Amino acid sequence: MKFSTRTRAGLAAVLILPALMLTMCTKNLPPTTAGTSQPEPIRGAKVLVKPDDDRIPLLIDEWTSMGITDVFVKDDLYASSAFRKAIAGHTFRTWLIAQVYFWDRNHLSDHPDFFAITDEGRPAKADPVPGQEEDTVWLEMASPSSIAYEEQTIARIRRQVAEFQPDGISLDFIRYFAFWELVAPDANPASLPDTCFSTDSLTAFSAATGISLPEGQSTQAIADFIHAHHPDEWTRFKCARIADMVSRIAAVVREEKPDIRINLHAVPWRQGDFNGAVRRITGQDMSLLAPLVDMISPMTYARMTGHGPDWIHEVTADIHAAAGQTVPVAPAIQSVEMYKTGAVTDALFEQYLTEAMKAPSSGVIVWPYEQMTESQKEIVKRVFNP
Repeated sequence: MKFSTRTRAGLAAVLILPALMLTMCTKNLPPTTAGTSQPEPIRGAKVLVKPDDDRIPLLIDEWTSMGITDVFVKDDLYASSAFRKAIAGHTFRTWLIAQVYFWDRNHLSDHPDFFAITDEGRPAKADPVPGQEEDTVWLEMASPSSIAYEEQTIARIRRQVAEFQPDGISLDFIRYFAFWELVAPDANPASLPDTCFSTDSLTAFSAATGISLPEGQSTQAIADFIHAHHPDEWTRFKCARIADMVSRIAAVVREEKPDIRINLHAVPWRQGDFNGAVRRITGQDMSLLAPLVDMISPMTYARMTGHGPDWIHEVTADIHAAAGQTVPVAPAIQSVEMYKTGAVTDALFEQYLTEAMKAPSSGVIVWPYEQMTESQKEIVKRVFNP
């Protein structure tokens, strides 16, 4: 495959072998908080939709009465002066949800060169599900080898931490493209799209590994070559890219707030699921990521993914083991129906809570808080305040 002199020189200058890259990852982190235990179990709520300002004080009183210890919110809520004023003096921790490789669909549309590219040569966009088109076309992801995109993202996160001074930052979409929410338990591993095969990514892969790729071939042909001849090197390369990005974000946010805590949103796949897809497809290697963060939160949304309640505990235990049992793991659970996969009854919701809090879990995060029913809130209050 041919690359321009500008592309080859520009990217090769900043890319290094995965082993060296990972060494730099650990050096970038101050030995103050990563890998330490939380002072108390996480009793969290994840809020995705900003409430009206006049609703915020009532919401905070509600969190306090329910026993919520940690609240995870997006930047639009943190930008509200009413929110920042209302949380002052409260004891619960607030976490800024920072989206990494999924940020703004309009931004990607304006910069198509930022897109991740699938093994079929297409931009990394979710295919619509018949009858649910509006709900299933939202996911579009950038390439973890787009240096310009990563620099913009890191700068954005730095600005937000400097302005908001949150207790923690919660890294979301810190992975390669996968619409894992609708991957059935019996899905064929070969059906999962692999990324990223952009020119930037392939140049980076060659520079990091010394592997020469076929020239003058289609994206799909090059992907087939890598899958057939260098699958392990490809997986290690992807995992190193994600670990490096986490390290770089951790370094800048700790410059702005040295005591900030860092959480990582994990795809809820066990190590053996779909032929090791958590590493092979998403690039999330818990053994590399655990030393860089203070907590890992697998998104164990059992109903939408077609699993029973006990699966929540299985994923939590698997990730805890994969992380070397060195970092707290607090699964997030689903409170409402998503993607027409079935209702979450009160009985089922309580089962989710119970499974999520089993050892070795360090707590639980309920999502999405704003859609919880009053009866579910009463269940949470009872479970969190026995």
